[in-house]
This record gives sequence, structure tokens and C-alpha cells, in this order.
Amino acid sequence: MQRAKQVIALFERFADNYKQFTELNDALLVDCSAREWQELLTRRSEIQRRLLAENEEILRQARDLMSAPISSKEEADEILVYYRKLLNTRLCDYCLLEIVYPPLNDFYEKTKDYLRLIGLNVSVGAQVLEFFGGMDISMSPINGRECCEKAIAYSKMVSPLEQPDVWISVISAYANMIGSAKSYYPELRKDFFKYYDEALGYFEDPVIGPVLNALPNGPSFRDLIRGRILYGSESYKVMSEEDRERFRLLMLKEIQSPPEGYNKGEIANLQNHTAYFIGDKKPRDAFEDLLYAYINLKKPDYNIKNILIKTEDYLTRVIILSGLLDILSDAEFTAEERRDNLARIKPLVLELTHSVPYGYMTSYVNLTSGTLCEQMIPLLDSPDEIKSVISSLLILRQPITYIHSLMVREISKLIAREMLRTKPMLFVPAFGQSEQEVLGRSAEIIHFVEDAALFHDIGKTKVADVINNQYRRITDLEFQYIKLHPSRGPEIVSDQKYFLPYCDIMLGHHKSYDGKGGYPADFDNTDSPYRIIIDLITIADCTDAATDILGRNYARGKSFYDLLGELSAGKGTRYNPDIVTLIEESKELCEQLCFLTGEDRSRIYYRAYRDVMNLNTAE
Repeated sequence: MQRAKQVIALFERFADNYKQFTELNDALLVDCSAREWQELLTRRSEIQRRLLAENEEILRQARDLMSAPISSKEEADEILVYYRKLLNTRLCDYCLLEIVYPPLNDFYEKTKDYLRLIGLNVSVGAQVLEFFGGMDISMSPINGRECCEKAIAYSKMVSPLEQPDVWISVISAYANMIGSAKSYYPELRKDFFKYYDEALGYFEDPVIGPVLNALPNGPSFRDLIRGRILYGSESYKVMSEEDRERFRLLMLKEIQSPPEGYNKGEIANLQNHTAYFIGDKKPRDAFEDLLYAYINLKKPDYNIKNILIKTEDYLTRVIILSGLLDILSDAEFTAEERRDNLARIKPLVLELTHSVPYGYMTSYVNLTSGTLCEQMIPLLDSPDEIKSVISSLLILRQPITYIHSLMVREISKLIAREMLRTKPMLFVPAFGQSEQEVLGRSAEIIHFVEDAALFHDIGKTKVADVINNQYRRITDLEFQYIKLHPSRGPEIVSDQKYFLPYCDIMLGHHKSYDGKGGYPADFDNTDSPYRIIIDLITIADCTDAATDILGRNYARGKSFYDLLGELSAGKGTRYNPDIVTLIEESKELCEQLCFLTGEDRSRIYYRAYRDVMNLNTAE
């Protein structure tokens, strides 16, 4: 029991540090002078470095304590009760999960405590499916689907009358898997109807059915499963012809008689977007009726305390807007109709994402903003519009990535100007065949460099939850996930020819100059027509990362001149030797870069946070 108390005490400290970390970040989103804000930023960075060190020590001690097998039921139960309570606070950190779940699961399996095994695996499975759902499933240290299936299997070992509530947990496990099939875990899609039928089968079972239906919340869980048929739309393409027809008929039934508990927005989406999806309603009619329903929804109030109401309201609006964009992609719309209708939707999307206070449901808002952005991009004609949408819905929703991109832009611009002044031939053949031609396109080159820097890391918006977890050190598994971000960027703009040149920079900015190191392995940066820009952004990217003394809590930044020594050492292998030599030989450029990455850094941070805050006040 003593060990349980020690582990719980460590986790309580960890949770308190996490809360402090969040509060320190939120404290920056205040309206104050630049000087006052810079003092807050400096204080935050100092405290967060201390919290990070403390959390690393907490995790080390917790791992040591839990390295020996659990010896008693009392000890296991005490840890389980606390950990489930911790999950309910939304602190789902997989370092904690790895420390607690395996020994608890092993102990309860050895003692055949099936009730505890069901509760443990349903709780952990739900958190893994939700938290790691937006990530690559291979990144999760624990398989959420396996946890849910374990819980279901363990339920076969329990008498239906032993603890009636256990069957609600089992239904929850099914609901979590069916829901995750929508967008998180594609591997679950082929089993959509298998899980759907099994879950509803419990309510018809002659022994379990009466127990479930007699529970106060039993019928509502039946409606929950029934309502999850909507998630089958993502599974539709991999269904058999027989299942497709079954899905269509079930959807028709739901459209005619919506599940109890659906709000007006959900019913509108069901009767319009879903009806369109199964071919029961024409796209123009579905679009107009769904748009009318959205416009007539009650204005959201994010100041109310009931988080369930706020969450439901936000999700409903996202679902409808996503449905409108999906309908608008139908080939029946002319180019002019699509353009005109998109002009009606775009302000609604921006209004929704900008009206949500930063810090409220951040991960999910970021994820849904990204989804809406990717749906909208193929419908846009103007490169400037696309850049504006990406900035509003992706980059500005990620302060850490936004700040870094602004710094890389400023660093790149300084170096590019010096290149044009002293070595314009470096831009041949990317921007001309002669020095004169390059110089004649100087403004265009600087503009291209600025955009390349601003968009080079948009793939990070797809891995933001990991990048933002700076309350402890990034694990090896998380780093492997972060390394996917160069490949994720081009996925966002893959259909836009205008952005193809920028895709090379997104893919190549973590590659070595000689092509022999870095990632992704399957991209050859040495063969890119924009290699010089890749090399420039690579150096600017490393310069900001290495000298950051304010934003990266896991390391103290170097001085610019210390970094310059590393750039010099990497000439010809890691870094472009011509660009590094140019920096070395320009005293003025070195002084500018030293100032920018040092005492001027806080100015960039202040500007970035003001831009983020302005999201919530923009019209």
C-alpha cells in the first residue's frame, strides 16, 4: 500500500505541474504592453524549464516504483481508482499510461479479476482511441482497439447479474470502436457492422438484454449505438455491396426517424448531408437546406460553464460545415456556383474557428480546423485565398509553429537579401539563367522565400499535440512521429499546382545538404529544382531552433555565434557551404542574425501572440 501512495503522490505532482504549465501558457494571452508581456514570457520560460525537469524526475521515480510486480489487490485497486480519476481530468499522457497500465493489467489477469479488467481496459481504450486518434496509430504504445476487445472478451467471464453496470462499460467499448472508425482508425472500418451488430445484440440477448434495458441509462446507450451508424459513412468505400445497401437502408430509416437526443443541428445534417450522401437528396437542395439550418442555429456561448453543452454545440457546427463543403465538391455545381457558394461558407468557417477562445478544447479545435481547411482548399481558385485560409485555420491555431515560422521567415529574408547582394548566382537556375535575370527578379525571390518559410512547417499542424507537450521531454516514439511532419505538409496542398514548389521545401528542410542524412528518406533534396531554397530554409530553421531561449523548454538556446561554429563544421555535408561561407564573411549579417535571434526574439513572440489573440476578436 505504501508504494501505491507514493505513486499517487508522484502523479498528483505531475498533474499539478501540468496544470501550472497550462496556466502559464494561458497567461500569455492577455492584453498588455510589449514590455509587460516580455516579462511574462521570460518568467514563463524559466518556470516551465523547472517544471519540465521536475516532471522528468517524477516519471523516473514512478517507473522505478512500478518496475516490480504489484503484490496485492488493495494496492492495485488504489492505483486503478486514482488513475481512472486522472483520466477524467483529460490528462492522457502516454508516459503515465505506460507506467500504470501494463502492471495493473498483468495483476488483474493473474488474479482473474474480470470486473477490474473490464473497467481498466474500457477507460484506457477510450483514452487511447481519442487521444491518439488524430495521430498515426503506430505511434500509440498501447492499442486502443485491443483494449476495447479485451474488455468485451472479459465480459464473457462475468455473470450478467454480478454487476449490471458492467454491461454499460461493454457497450461503451463498442461505441468507442465504432466512433473511431470514422476518421481515426481506418483499420476498424471493415469491421464496422460487426461491432454494430454485436453491440445491439446485447440488448436482444435473453439474459443480458433485460439487465441492460432495466438500467436507467440503458436505453440511451442503445440509442448511442444506433446513432453511431452515421460514422459508417467513412466505412462505406470498404464495405461489401451487401453492407452498402444495408447502410443505405439504415440511413433512410434514421433520416425518417432520427434517434432520440439529436439536437436540431444534428437532425439537419442527417436529413440533408447524409441524405445527399446516400443519393436520397439532390446536392443543390441539400446544400441550401443545410446552410439555412446552420444560419438559424442559436449563437454559441463559450462563456457558459457546462462543457458538455459547449462541446456539443461546437461539434454540431463543425459537422454541418464539413457537410456543406462536402456537398459543394459535387460535380453538379458549376465553377461559378461553387465559387459563389464558397463565399457564403468561408466566413462561417472562419467565424466558428475564430470565436472559440484559444485554450478551450484546443486539440480538437485544431484538428477540426485542419479538416475544414483541407476540405476548403480544393474548392478555392486564388493562391492568395489559399494562403489566407491556411494561415487562419492552421498556422495561427498553433502559436509554437507560428512563432517558429515567423522567425524562420525573418532569418531567411536577411540571408536571401545578402545572397542577392553578394552571390546572386546562387539562385541560378531556380530563378533565372544569369545573374542579371536573377537580380531582375529580386522582389519575387524575396517573396518566394518569405512564403516558403511561412509554410515550410505546416505539416506540424498535423502533429501539434506532440509538439505542444513541452511539460516533459519528447520521447523517442514521439520524435519518430514528429519526423513525419515534412511529408504531412504536401498532403494539405497536394491538389494545388501553385504550391508544388513549396512542397519541395516542406519535404526537404530536414534533409542534409549532401542528401545522405535527415528525413524523409524517400525524398531526394539534391534533385529538386528549388534546392537552393531548401538549403536556405534548412539553415534558417536550424538557426531558430538552436538559438531559441524562450519557446523550447526542453533545451536552453545557444548564442548565434556558438551556432555559427556548428554551421561551419557542417559545411558541405549538413549545410550548403556557399550559404554558410556567405554568413561567415558578412559581419553585418552576423550582427543582424545575432540581434534577431537574441534580444529581438521577444518582439517576434509578442507579435505572434497578438495575432493569435486577434483570432478571437476578428470579424
